[in-house]
Amino acid sequence: MAKVQGRARLNGKRALTSEVPLFSRTVARAEPVEADPGASQTLPQELQPGADGAQMICGERARPAVEPYKSIVADIDRQWGVNAPVYESVRADSPHVSRAGCIFYNPTFMEVFLRGETDEHGEPDKTSMVYAIMAHELGHIEHHDYDRTDVSSVDKELEADRFSGYTLSRMGISRGNITPFYSLGGDEFSGVHDHGFSNERIAAFNKGWKAAEWGQPEGGGPTAQNAASKSTSDDSGENDDSSTAAVP
Repeated sequence: MAKVQGRARLNGKRALTSEVPLFSRTVARAEPVEADPGASQTLPQELQPGADGAQMICGERARPAVEPYKSIVADIDRQWGVNAPVYESVRADSPHVSRAGCIFYNPTFMEVFLRGETDEHGEPDKTSMVYAIMAHELGHIEHHDYDRTDVSSVDKELEADRFSGYTLSRMGISRGNITPFYSLGGDEFSGVHDHGFSNERIAAFNKGWKAAEWGQPEGGGPTAQNAASKSTSDDSGENDDSSTAAVP
C-alpha cells in the first residue's frame, strides 16, 4: 500500500496455489549404502538460516512468526478451517502473500503503520486492526488471486476487503476503530489505482460484514462494483457510522 498522509498503505496481494517442495528427487531401487561421513549434509547457502534467524521460506527470507501475529492468524485459520502459515518477513514491506500461500508481515512496517491506533474507547489497541489486515491477506489466498489473471487488481483488493469484513463479523471482532482507519487506504491518497477508492473499500468491507450478519455465504466472487454502488449508506438509507474498508 502506498504511503498516505504519514502512513504506509498496505498492499493486499497474492494468493494460494500449490506450494512447490523445496527439494524433489527420484529414488531408484538400489542396495542400501552407508552414508559417507565426509559428505555435506547442509542445505544450500541461500536456504540456511542467517545470523538473524531468517531463511528462505515460500520464496523470500523470513523468520517464524511471533505474537500476536502467530495467534491471530491461527484464529482466522480456524474460522475458515484452513492452515495458511504466517511468517515474519525480513523485508520492511507491507503485509502480503506468496504464490505458495504463505502470509508475510514485517514488524517494523506494522509498528509504523499502526502507531497511535486505539480502540473505540480511545485506549491503545492494535489487535483488531491486525485481525482485519491478516484476514484481508487470507482473502487473497482463499480467492486464489494468483490464478485469477482475468480479474483486475482493484477487484481482487475489494474482494479481499469484503472477505476481511465477513471474517471479523463472524468472529465478533468490533469494527468501531477499524473502518475509520481504513478510510485512508483509498487510491485517492496514493495516486495509484490498484486497491480501489475509499468509498469502494468502505462498501466492500461493510458488504462482507453484513453478509456474515445475515448468514449469507462469503462468495469469493465479484463485489467491487456492486459494493461501490452502496458506498455510503446501509439498507435503511442512513449513513453507517462504522463504514470504511479493510485495507492491506
